[in-house]
Amino acid sequence: MLNLFTFVLLLVSIILVDYIIRETKARLQEFRQTRRILGEHPEMKGVDPEEEGLLFFGIDEDLATYIMDNDEPGEDMPFGIAVPDVWD
Repeated sequence: MLNLFTFVLLLVSIILVDYIIRETKARLQEFRQTRRILGEHPEMKGVDPEEEGLLFFGIDEDLATYIMDNDEPGEDMPFGIAVPDVWD
């Protein structure tokens, strides 16, 4: 009976150590990724990547497909605004 209890206790200890190592590894990887994104710039102090929408840009899938598959060159006129030529 004592051997069974010792075996179960050892097994639980191994599982607990494995869980702690995995959690520590995940947190360390997240810390490294955050440090790499923020780059320790003075302007980025106090910025939380989880809450800041400015760090990551999301785009609609249809719009991304349209942009990436567009092979036709565009004009150098934003929003199609015609600028009158005043030098003529």
